Amino acid sequence: MIQKKIRNAADPYIIHLTEEPYLLRKEMLKQDTDLSVQRKRDWKYPSLKFISCKNGTLKLLNIHQEKSYEMTVIVLPTQLQVSCNCGSEVETICHHVYNALDSLMFMDYTRFFEQYQRGGLVEIATSHKKYFTITETNKSLEILPRGEIKPLYHLTDKLKLNDFTTVMDLPGASQTPVTKMKDAALTYIIIDAYKDLFPPFLLPCIGYLNKAGTEVRRFDNFISGTEKKYDPYLTEDQKALNRLCYEMWQLAESMNGSFYKESVADLEKLKILLELWQHAFTLLQHESFTYLYCLYWKRELKRRPSRQQVDRIEIKPEKPVFQFQLLDREQVFQLQLKLIVKNRSLENPMLDHMFFVREQENIYLLNSLKDAGLTEWFNKTNNCITVFKEHFDEFEKQILNPLRENYLIETVKCSPLRFKKIKG
Repeated sequence: MIQKKIRNAADPYIIHLTEEPYLLRKEMLKQDTDLSVQRKRDWKYPSLKFISCKNGTLKLLNIHQEKSYEMTVIVLPTQLQVSCNCGSEVETICHHVYNALDSLMFMDYTRFFEQYQRGGLVEIATSHKKYFTITETNKSLEILPRGEIKPLYHLTDKLKLNDFTTVMDLPGASQTPVTKMKDAALTYIIIDAYKDLFPPFLLPCIGYLNKAGTEVRRFDNFISGTEKKYDPYLTEDQKALNRLCYEMWQLAESMNGSFYKESVADLEKLKILLELWQHAFTLLQHESFTYLYCLYWKRELKRRPSRQQVDRIEIKPEKPVFQFQLLDREQVFQLQLKLIVKNRSLENPMLDHMFFVREQENIYLLNSLKDAGLTEWFNKTNNCITVFKEHFDEFEKQILNPLRENYLIETVKCSPLRFKKIKG
């Protein structure tokens, strides 16, 4: 007959966690507990009162009716080292510990001990009580982080770190922080040439800021967009934007800024320039300092922009929708261009920027060369063409019908034009 090895319940006994870290199943508990302990009927459903938890060593008061013993559990990812100060002579664990562990089971398993691991929720909460709501229960402690600090790294599973790893493996450009310039910032300036010297293009420029860092006090010389010395201060988007600036400048210098200044405009170059603007406009929307500069002479590009010729602007992502109003004023009709953004007609838009329209400080990029050409053409008419009714049929055939193929024309009945009588 094999003699069973007897031990004192006060000595730590190992229960192995053979699946996931800190997960105890009823099957694991039974495998590491002798049958005589499992068959005992007393000490069922004890209460557990928290005593302490330090460095992963948990002490609980194990209470049943009028009796209690101190249970100690050393919590490790793959094992629980359990003991009881009852001092019983046992083969594995005493029935006090067995029934305490069994009472923690939900269905056939428990993750109770995960929060008692070294550096776990209980140790942190009891060391930093103001950040947690701690409630005593008949199963030790219930701990809830206060709303202001949820979720907690390492202490809860809400962060889904496996999902984070998956996300970080997705393709994407680096957005590492860049070095900030001291009292300065990169600005972007739309060059709008006087008398259609060039089509509009974009140039970067260093601006020196006020103390609050909200406004540019003065500008340095224009940057071509190819300089490498500023790279440590630039985001990846700004580097891409600077390359676009250089391409625009090279292209714009070979053209004039009008669809009608020469007999035949270089439509292919204008198309390429507009495409560059479409790429740049998307990137510009994220820049803090954007300006419009009225350029009188080409030589100004070799020096710093004059503060008097620079207006701060806001780049708007919406593209204006073209509509026309035909005003019926009895003897005459008047045709006007309306630019619609978010179901609102722009008020007194400035139409002399070729690829853009401007409403106060807001700048909108036009959708196509056709829109840009029409904008310039209507700007030359002061955005109002008056037609006597005797000429309307010809006007409709020559102007209105081609417009109707591409745009909405709304006819509006209006009061007749009124003029002051000329004395004499």
